[in-house]
Amino acid sequence: MLELARHRGVEPTLVTAAGLAAFAGVGFWHAVEQALGHAVVIDCGDDAGLAMAALRTGSRDLLFTGPPRVAAKLADMAAQLGGQVRQELRGLLLDLLPEDDPADVFSRDAAP
Repeated sequence: MLELARHRGVEPTLVTAAGLAAFAGVGFWHAVEQALGHAVVIDCGDDAGLAMAALRTGSRDLLFTGPPRVAAKLADMAAQLGGQVRQELRGLLLDLLPEDDPADVFSRDAAP
């Protein structure tokens, strides 16, 4: 999928599905990042502890949807490590369902 996106001139943002960081573990997702050689936004939901664990494992791009005051503190911690904490995702977002063909995804019109 990454190669297809790049071939079509798109640099994708990979994001874990909601709840998967807690289910699979942030260490697993950091290993996925390393194996792909591409950052993955770790969706931590509103779990600040999970976000801090992701930072400790080496992940540097997090999505946190908890209270803004907590998000600001997490963002400060992430920035000190060269990372970021997002409170929302912007741009082209893609949810692949099992019946979707990845080749069709990049032929769709998308608004930024």
